[in-house]
Amino acid sequence: MKRDSKNIERHKEFYDEYWADLKPFSRYKIKRVAHILELLIHCRTQLRLDRPVDILDLGCGDGRSVAVWQIVGHACGLDLSEKAMEAAQKMFPKLRFYAGNALESPFEDQAFDVVISQEVIEHIEVQSRYVDECYRVLRKGGYLILTTPNNYYFQRRKGGNYSQQPIENLLTPKELRELLVPQFEVIRHYTIIPATGDHGIYRLLDSRWLKGGMYKIGLGSLHDKMKNKWMLSLNQVVMARKV
Repeated sequence: MKRDSKNIERHKEFYDEYWADLKPFSRYKIKRVAHILELLIHCRTQLRLDRPVDILDLGCGDGRSVAVWQIVGHACGLDLSEKAMEAAQKMFPKLRFYAGNALESPFEDQAFDVVISQEVIEHIEVQSRYVDECYRVLRKGGYLILTTPNNYYFQRRKGGNYSQQPIENLLTPKELRELLVPQFEVIRHYTIIPATGDHGIYRLLDSRWLKGGMYKIGLGSLHDKMKNKWMLSLNQVVMARKV
C-alpha cells in the first residue's frame, strides 16, 4: 500500500504539471472528441430515457471535454490532478469535477448511464481494475465509450510510442477486446487517424506506389478508410454495453 501511495503521489505531481497550461486541442484530440460525441449521441438514442443521460468522464484531464459532453446530458469529470480539477471547476462552475484515483472513484454503484474514457487506460498499471470500476459505476445496459492508442501500430513504427507519461501500457485491438468482453458487449470497435508505419503490413500500405498512387488518382480517402476499418490507424475507439 505504501508503494502504491508513493506512486499515486508521483503521478499526481506529474499530472498537476501536465495539465497546468490550457493549450489548444491538437487536431488529433479534436478528431477523438468528435468521434466520442457522435457515439455519445447514439448512446442517448439507444438508452431511450425520459430524463437527461448521466455521463462520467473518468480521467478527464483538464476537464474541457466535459463541457462538450454536457451538450448531450448531465456530465461530470474525475481526474487524479487536484489542480486540474480546481481549475476546471472555476472555468465551468455549473459542472461538477472530482479529484481522485480512477480505480477508487467516490461514486455509488450504477450511478451513470455512460462512462467516457479518453486516452486513460494505457496509463493504468492494472488495467482490469480500471475496467472493473467502469463496470461498477455504470447502470445495467449502460455504455462505455473508450479511446486508447493502437499498440499494433506503435509496434510497427520506428521509435515506437512517443508519449512520455509515467505509465505507458498500450494495448493491441485484440488485447483491448479481451479485457472488455467478460463484462461488456463490444458494439463498435474501430481505429481513427491514419498514420504512416514502417514495418509489416505498413511497408505495403504506406509504400509510394500504393499509397502515393491512390492519393494521386483521388482515392486517398479510401486508403485511410481501409486503415481505419482494418484496425491499423493510430487510435482505437470502442463503444461497449454493460451486460
